[in-house]
Amino acid sequence: MKRMWSVLGAGLSMGLAATFLLSCNVIQGELTLLVDDREHPAHSPHWSSDGSKIYFILGEDDHEPDPWGSVWKLDLEDNTLIQITDQVFCDFDVSPDGDFAVTDEEREVFWIRDLETWDKLYSCQPCKRVTSHWGTTPHVKFSLESEHILYYAYWFSGFVFLHRINLTDSLDEELLSIQSSPIFAPGPGDTLIALNDTVYNLTTGEQIPIPIKTGLKELQWNPVVPAELLISLGDNGLFLFNLVERKTYRIEINTPKGYDIVDARFSPDGESIVLLASWNGDGFFENQIWLFKPLD
Repeated sequence: MKRMWSVLGAGLSMGLAATFLLSCNVIQGELTLLVDDREHPAHSPHWSSDGSKIYFILGEDDHEPDPWGSVWKLDLEDNTLIQITDQVFCDFDVSPDGDFAVTDEEREVFWIRDLETWDKLYSCQPCKRVTSHWGTTPHVKFSLESEHILYYAYWFSGFVFLHRINLTDSLDEELLSIQSSPIFAPGPGDTLIALNDTVYNLTTGEQIPIPIKTGLKELQWNPVVPAELLISLGDNGLFLFNLVERKTYRIEINTPKGYDIVDARFSPDGESIVLLASWNGDGFFENQIWLFKPLD
């Protein structure tokens, strides 16, 4: 999608638009339920490169919101489910071309895998601070631009450290160390990084605050429109932050039971969002994967 997402009031005249958006900055759309298994909480949804499939983890324990589980694939064209592997994982990320997955296994190694077969292809290690200290579980993600670059963040001694690994030469760089949360999203050009409530420009040093409420769960960039950042805010819902306008827009998600929005990702063409909604029923978690398509 080569345009910004349409917002209520966008069709008004320029003289009225600014006032209208202040009170009605809402993005509306249609929801379709994709996965709902009440005994096995689904989580970590990811798109295939052509947007025709959703990969996710089907958890084994409904006492946890994102439990370890096997990896499955949902074909959106015929609604068929296929198990990719019976090996269990707690999380994974998918490369921008949709061909590879990266997993953190026992915090000592990152494995790059074939997304379709789940075969191991090659690996790399996080820094020694991670491998030699328990409790420093890293969160690893692919670059938004290249399958040859990984980012990972971890807690240590009250700080969050953000690293970048170039897989072509195994160079591991420490980019940031701040008192923050390890929720991050590698951004456009491998220059912008969204980390917790701030977007950092690694080239200029500029820091752009994200006007978010408490409850941040996940951040994801639009792969087609670099100025757009998805913000999953749990029971506060789902928002879109426009980096150019420095504004946030609420995405209207009306799931049953008032599920918390804990993860959301743009499709490769930027036209749709797959999102994870979670509900805690007295210690038992019910997770649902939904597809959101904005109204024109």
